[in-house]
Amino acid sequence: MPLSTSLAALAMLLLCSAAQAAPPTLLLGPESPSQPEWSLVGDAANQKARTVAGPGAGESALHIELKSPVQPPYASQLARPAPAALPAHDTLRLHFWARSSTRSMIGCVYEHAATPYEKYISEVVRLTTKWSEYALVFRTAAAVPADWAGIRFQLGFSAGDVEIAKVSLEDWGVSPNPMPPQLGVDLFGGQDVDAGWLPAAEARIERIRKGGLEVKVVDAAGNPVPGAEVSVTETRSRFKWGTAISPAMFAAGTDGENYRKVLLANFNSVVLENQLKWSDGGAGALQAADKMIAWCAENHLPVRGHNLLWPAWNYLPSSTRALRGEALRTAIHNHITEYASHERGKVYTWDVVNEASVNTDVQKELGESILADAYRWAHEADPAAVLCYNDY
Repeated sequence: MPLSTSLAALAMLLLCSAAQAAPPTLLLGPESPSQPEWSLVGDAANQKARTVAGPGAGESALHIELKSPVQPPYASQLARPAPAALPAHDTLRLHFWARSSTRSMIGCVYEHAATPYEKYISEVVRLTTKWSEYALVFRTAAAVPADWAGIRFQLGFSAGDVEIAKVSLEDWGVSPNPMPPQLGVDLFGGQDVDAGWLPAAEARIERIRKGGLEVKVVDAAGNPVPGAEVSVTETRSRFKWGTAISPAMFAAGTDGENYRKVLLANFNSVVLENQLKWSDGGAGALQAADKMIAWCAENHLPVRGHNLLWPAWNYLPSSTRALRGEALRTAIHNHITEYASHERGKVYTWDVVNEASVNTDVQKELGESILADAYRWAHEADPAAVLCYNDY
């Protein structure tokens, strides 16, 4: 088998036919979110809803208009209990129809309906102007008690309108073979899989991601050994396969030991979950990050820095949210300089700006140039770090 799977083969794998899978059990639906089981959560002055015609004859949908975006996006959402008890590792599919004349994004969530709001799926989908079918596949990480979970459609990403209809939750069992297909998921950046870009992409894979390998098997005298069997074991990968880590990695006893064992067995790079985000902790907030990064260095795990600027009031430290104008700009400059300098030589890359497509408070106050300034300041503080942008 080739070491690099082709885009076409990957697309076929991800878009496999549903006809081969056994029919699922419907846990709820299909139903319109205009039904009384659903509730619209958020500022009533900023949003309004009404029932409209759905995608099919006689079907209804819920039309929601949002005057302005909200932060965080889940502050405006459609919510419904998902009362079924389910086993661990059960395969579920959230299935619905939707459209948006403003091409708005929605967050699709199945989560614990109370603190700590553990999520088994959290997927952002950008809608089109035409009724489209969406199906998102996920698994329960642990057994789900009755009345534990809820379905959420997060709406606050942007101003505009959204229409949702025919929502259902399907149970495909613990080990479906094959897995049910996802629908409406953009695998190719808005490009059609049959468009002319695919042959050129395949050619680049052959040129860039593949290389020739010649193996010669000889005996002690240097003579070829006919019919020799050769096996290869990969000991190190140049491709970074990472995960997010938390201070739970240092938990006492077997929990911490297992965390670190699984981490080292499966990943060769990491990102700190929250410890490098801007917080109210000041320099002291970096102590947890220092401990984690030092352990990663000892175990040869490159660390990605995340993030230096998340440009919404909600994601700035509370001590900074009231600042405006030059005072805000100075605070951002000082923070980026402090954190990037502190981690200089310890992280190989920084997510300098995070999710600025929907988090725009800082840009509205200081202008779009603040984003370019953030990269300039980060580079000045750590010239060797690769500087990245992170978004949905």
